[in-house]
Amino acid sequence: MKCADCSHKKECKKRIKGEFYTCREKAIRDNNEQGDRLKGIYKYLTFIELEPKAKTKVFEVRNKQFNSWLGNVKWYAPWRKYCFFAADGIVLDAVCLENIQDFIKRLMWDREEA
Repeated sequence: MKCADCSHKKECKKRIKGEFYTCREKAIRDNNEQGDRLKGIYKYLTFIELEPKAKTKVFEVRNKQFNSWLGNVKWYAPWRKYCFFAADGIVLDAVCLENIQDFIKRLMWDREEA
């Protein structure tokens, strides 16, 4: 059985501090543990950097409880700012929208400082 998250030939599980994680779960865990100013700590959402580029970044937005994909945060050139591109059929409450807004503000601050 192939791992759904990487190119390993067998389903991969990595043992970290006594617990087992798939490649995707490990990426989410590592992303949350970095604790740098950009990542922030959010109760329901996690942001995973997908495509490191020279000027702009692309982040996948996932629900922490079910690890479901909610959309992407990426640079939108016509508006010259980062925007959230939601997946079809996504419903978000005020807390999640505030978290996404906070994350985008942090991205913009980092971009202005560079």
